[in-house]
Amino acid sequence: MDAKQNIPNVFIQIQAKFTRLYTGILNCYELTLPQYALLSVLALAEVPLTMTEVSSKLYISKPAVTSLVDRLEKNEMIVRQNDPNDRRVNLLKLKPKGEKTVQEIRSIIIGDLMVKTLEQFNQAEKKNVEDFFQNLSCNLDAMFLRYQEGKES
Repeated sequence: MDAKQNIPNVFIQIQAKFTRLYTGILNCYELTLPQYALLSVLALAEVPLTMTEVSSKLYISKPAVTSLVDRLEKNEMIVRQNDPNDRRVNLLKLKPKGEKTVQEIRSIIIGDLMVKTLEQFNQAEKKNVEDFFQNLSCNLDAMFLRYQEGKES
């Protein structure tokens, strides 16, 4: 089997394994993958985000964000605050419990899995892996936009 056929097959296997791994880890924290995605977006932002901003970053509808926020707020992982400039807008912020949870999960995935895996590569290979993921991320964004535009046409 050549690389053109093998790489997609390996990617499908890795995707399934990541899903299983995340599901297992998140079950320990009583979280779903979408809930963790929301927590991660807030952690990366470092500033409170609006529901619309979260919706855009997660590529999900605002009602779906509201549902996730309701559950995470109930579990005291995030807080919803009124925007001081526009009371109609809600700002979302991580609470300490949410911050700690994201840090612990990232430590498992990044520290225990990614760092150990990358240690097996030399600097040039690491750079190639980084470039691959940067390109993959850009292409995913472009494809998402193309399919969103096609859906709306």
